[in-house]
Amino acid sequence: LNPVDGLGDCLSFLIKLILAALAFQFIVSQYLPNASFLTLLDQYTFLVFTLCCVLLGVLSWVGSADMTKDRT
Repeated sequence: LNPVDGLGDCLSFLIKLILAALAFQFIVSQYLPNASFLTLLDQYTFLVFTLCCVLLGVLSWVGSADMTKDRT
């Protein structure tokens, strides 16, 4: 994928993944008992959320950088 031409599609996909991870965490937390520690499912969801946020930041930075044909 070209990071400049398809930037909008990549960013919208990552935002949808972030919202899906948040919705998943919210729905699953209703059915699990309260625990004072992070379960494996919580750690996995936070990892996915963090990864999507980092990728969103990197893609935003790449999209704002001056990408000429020689640099890509």
